[in-house]
Amino acid sequence: MRIFYFAVSLMLSAQVSAWSNHTLVTHQLVATLPQVRDAAPVEVESLNSFLLANESELEVFLSQQESWMRENLWHYAPRPEALEFRAKDKENDIRTRFTHAIRINPNAKLPLYLQLLSFRA
Repeated sequence: MRIFYFAVSLMLSAQVSAWSNHTLVTHQLVATLPQVRDAAPVEVESLNSFLLANESELEVFLSQQESWMRENLWHYAPRPEALEFRAKDKENDIRTRFTHAIRINPNAKLPLYLQLLSFRA
């Protein structure tokens, strides 16, 4: 009986891994849309520079998101007011303020990355 459960778990885990690179397939499909195909290239920037350039807009956006979630998601645990993102024009702590506001680990690594298709011969 243990062998049966082991075999079933192996089969199920193989099917789950099919989603591991779905973003690569999605990119190829979406790239054919005129809005995407004809769009200008996106400039890559660091998280800190993005946050500093959009600090005021982020304060409004994150506040709106918080309000919507409180009103529409019965299971949502409201964000403590102490973690609210506020525009302060202070470069030295903007990443920490942002990660606290979206409630992720402030020490999480958020690197830039490029995901390429892997071709098998």
